Amino acid sequence: MTFRLIFILSVLFAPCAGSVEARDTDNAEKLALAASVVEATNAAVTVKRIIPILLEQQKRVFLSQNGGNIDEKQQREIELTLQFLTEELELIYPAFEANVAALYAKKFSKDDLNAILAFYTSGVGKRFASGSTELSREIGTLGQEWMSKEAFDAAKRARTRAVEEASK
Repeated sequence: MTFRLIFILSVLFAPCAGSVEARDTDNAEKLALAASVVEATNAAVTVKRIIPILLEQQKRVFLSQNGGNIDEKQQREIELTLQFLTEELELIYPAFEANVAALYAKKFSKDDLNAILAFYTSGVGKRFASGSTELSREIGTLGQEWMSKEAFDAAKRARTRAVEEASK
């Protein structure tokens, strides 16, 4: 496994290594309320959605090793590594969610958390939350399309300008 994937995952899940302590809030009710907000807003889901993308990138790296000349045993090891890593991450994900809840409890008052929860559990809040997940995916796709076309063209224009400027 490359160090890049290990580093990214350790950064994402490092807070999960220890127990969650809401240092700034010893109020269990506030922490429970924050957990409800995290669930209603899908606040921790973003990280969960990144994991398959990272795993797919890692799979490509594995498969491209040795010029793509990987025997069946190596391919099986790669598939199992990714499968087991997915399982391991699923096991520690609840601790990450708890850490996000602790962060919400630290950053928001009980009144704020109640107001956020009231919105996200209302009809429009539920539609917004469910639509925002889909919208985030669509924005991500749009961003990729933009990067592959517009940013590439912008890079070519920037390079042309740089060559012209350097020639002066």
